[in-house]
Amino acid sequence: MASVTERLAGGQTGSIDPTGARTVTRIFDVHHTSSLSLQSAIALMDSAAGIEIGDTIELGTVWDYDTNAYVPAVATYYGQKSWKHAEGDEDHWVFTLVYSTAPSAAGGDDDGSSLALVTTQGTTSATVKSVYRIDTITTNIDAPDEEDIGGRPVDIGGTPTSILSLDRRFVVTEKLHYFPEVGYYSALTGCRNNAVYEGGAIGTILYVGFSWSQDSTSGMWNVTHNFAVDNKTFHCEQVAKTDPQGDIIISDVNDNKNAIGSPYVSYHAGFVYWRQPFALTDLSALPTTVEE
Repeated sequence: MASVTERLAGGQTGSIDPTGARTVTRIFDVHHTSSLSLQSAIALMDSAAGIEIGDTIELGTVWDYDTNAYVPAVATYYGQKSWKHAEGDEDHWVFTLVYSTAPSAAGGDDDGSSLALVTTQGTTSATVKSVYRIDTITTNIDAPDEEDIGGRPVDIGGTPTSILSLDRRFVVTEKLHYFPEVGYYSALTGCRNNAVYEGGAIGTILYVGFSWSQDSTSGMWNVTHNFAVDNKTFHCEQVAKTDPQGDIIISDVNDNKNAIGSPYVSYHAGFVYWRQPFALTDLSALPTTVEE
């Protein structure tokens, strides 16, 4: 015969971290009349206690700056638990379940079906990018035609020059209690946002891809979504026009860089246009930490 009982309030512990996030633990004793394996104990804990991912408890009140009033501090169970085998008693396991007030930007339905804990982080670094022109015209950047982009040539005889550029990246990580929609995420890979996403203007956010894994302790799925940001050229690439043999068409430019009366002639790609390899699509189903 099996039993799962919760210890009284005296068996609970809690904490408040420097950011104000609160956690509380609930402790359960799992007994059986015969020796229990770990997997059997976990199965008993999950089935008999009646606790599901998304269950909540109140932990006092917190100040809400939107309403200028105190509101209940609600801690949510995201599946985090630990256990130990009671010493000298093979049929007794002790489970500790953790509830947290850490915010879930993705929200969740009452039944917990869409529950997700979302976090984000990013980097900005200097990198180099090969281009033919600078100070270019960037109109109609989402569906560029094959008009010359103008600007000032910086290539040497059709060989592009590397210039300093900013490489902005960020990741959004979500924890799910169900297997992620890997097929749907795969279909979005290589697409840009057709509406404001994570504060980025239309076309500036490129969904690079994702990775996923399962936490064997909590049973939750961790999905990391990767993005790149380009506010300047919207992820377009410069392409030089070529002749039928595939050689870049070169033209001479009188730069007048030498002394007066001795013009300097240099050779550059004669015609350069934009190519947009990344289509616009709806990224709203991806997790977000920003209220649009």
